[in-house]
Amino acid sequence: MMMEPLLSLILVSWRIIGLASMWRFFLLILLILPTSLEAASIRIVPDVLPVRVGTPVTLTVYADVVGDTVNAIDAVFVHDEALTFVDATDNDSSVLFWITYPTLCTSTTVCLSGIAPGGFTGPAHIIASLTFMPQTVGTTTVSLDPVSLLAHDGKGTAVPVSHPPLTLFVEEPLPGAIAPVTYTDTEPPEVFTPEVIADPDVYDGMFVLVFETKDKQTKIVSYYVKEYINPLLAWVAPWRVAESPYQLKDQSLQSFVAVKAVDEAGNERIMVVQPKTPYAIPQRYLIALFISLVSIAGYLWYYRRR
Repeated sequence: MMMEPLLSLILVSWRIIGLASMWRFFLLILLILPTSLEAASIRIVPDVLPVRVGTPVTLTVYADVVGDTVNAIDAVFVHDEALTFVDATDNDSSVLFWITYPTLCTSTTVCLSGIAPGGFTGPAHIIASLTFMPQTVGTTTVSLDPVSLLAHDGKGTAVPVSHPPLTLFVEEPLPGAIAPVTYTDTEPPEVFTPEVIADPDVYDGMFVLVFETKDKQTKIVSYYVKEYINPLLAWVAPWRVAESPYQLKDQSLQSFVAVKAVDEAGNERIMVVQPKTPYAIPQRYLIALFISLVSIAGYLWYYRRR
């Protein structure tokens, strides 16, 4: 569709300037055409304008992918001292598994990298939303640089990507702005459903546990996982700090797996995944147990007869 107007323009120009000057025309075309066509672009969109000192602003990172399917991203979000990083969320993100959840690398950079099994393509895919507190009045620029997108082709081929910066003007706070309300969080994180999956793009197809929950008042600060065979001995198994996806220690899937989510206020929510293949005691152990019980019973009988 786009070639038809271009072809018409060439024919009209040829009639006007003549064949001898066509080379100049083509030289002009080469100069104004982009030198490369990007298969993807990254853009940053603020949730509110204008941006004001003392009022949090959330900057959402979107990926627009054309022609390719992308299954991984690795990027550094760069800002200046005019913005202070508050936190990050991945609500509705196309990234399902985080290798590096968006977190501060330095005082002016936020690092993030993750995987999207199966990949994604098309416009407006949310990667993550980063919240900042503007500190000073003036112009500030944010960008993702460097940023790398990998194709879902089994080879990890780099996808050409453009990532223009976003310039914001931070204004004075509104007169009489209401101070933020403080409250005490007594509610545990929301109920969630951890799932055991296997995907060739994650830990070479090993069984992993994926989980995520939200907190209505604050945010989730940590997750813990424990695996155990017998529920009566669950208290013995240690909690381990974990991130999703979590590679299961018991790849036979015979263990119970408990996941504990903890919010900023210390409230907890524990969810348990049942074994996929219940643990079966080996026959030799059953025989040994039977012999032991018979021996004990015989000893007790003989002791009472004396």
